[in-house]
Amino acid sequence: MASRKPVTAAALAGFITAGLAAADVPIAVYHDATYSLSESCGIPCSGVGAEPVGTACPKAGDVATSDCQPYLLSYNGAVCVAPTAAECVLIHDDVWGCEFPKTSYTSAVEAETIA
Repeated sequence: MASRKPVTAAALAGFITAGLAAADVPIAVYHDATYSLSESCGIPCSGVGAEPVGTACPKAGDVATSDCQPYLLSYNGAVCVAPTAAECVLIHDDVWGCEFPKTSYTSAVEAETIA
């Protein structure tokens, strides 16, 4: 009788690989909520120094996965939705992170208050 162990092992490896390929990485947007990026988006914006390690940030329409608050720019009355594509920028000193461009704020006063 033929053994099914190689087939079972191959199927299990396929499930694990598919799960890893579909894994999401949480990424916080400065002055906003935390979103989720699929690994296929590339390396998330992060790092310290002259250049970021990665540049991937949430895109317009992405829905926050945590840290959504009613006072945030992205809050639409029910959930937080990225109003525009976040950009990989120097957040503080030489620390890189994602931030929505100032042009996505509804008023100059709001942008100055948050920044």
